[in-house]
Amino acid sequence: PKEAQLGVDAWLFIGAIHKKNGALQEASIAFDAAGERYGAEPKCAEAVFQAMDCYRLLNKASKRKFYTDRLEQRRSTLASKYATHPRAASAQLAEAQGMQDDGQYAEAAAEYAKIPTTSQVNLDATVAGGQCHLLRGRDLAKGGKAPEAKLAYGTAEDLFKKARAEAEVQRGKTLNLDDKARYDSLAL
Repeated sequence: PKEAQLGVDAWLFIGAIHKKNGALQEASIAFDAAGERYGAEPKCAEAVFQAMDCYRLLNKASKRKFYTDRLEQRRSTLASKYATHPRAASAQLAEAQGMQDDGQYAEAAAEYAKIPTTSQVNLDATVAGGQCHLLRGRDLAKGGKAPEAKLAYGTAEDLFKKARAEAEVQRGKTLNLDDKARYDSLAL
């Protein structure tokens, strides 16, 4: 078991280096290797999530069926095999992020809004939904549709205020420094 833990950590480290350097294909291979070789280890959920994120970014850069298929496979694996892991909740965001990456801001905002308030990623979904409305407002303003843009900006502002209030509440409930830093970053 200790050897498996070290193996997962090593592949996660290799993948993280490649991802940071923009070598997303190499990173996805490293993350996939961790998930496939040591699938029973709890940290494999992180590897599967990181692979899913790499495929999302690769698909954003160049639409290919291979990337879409791999993204869906990783999302499915995360949701089924690692359903109790905190990263499994992040799989809910992946589809909406894909829409946002494609510039489908209204559709992405609607997907973000579907994420239940009880989900661990609800706060992230609220912020991302606000970003979608903000970007949609920008596009509407550029298109000369000022009244619609104003509504989109208002919705974005409401979502950002809601997220900020929730982040402050959640920050007060935890002693975990990583969580506190995350909530601080969301304090818009």
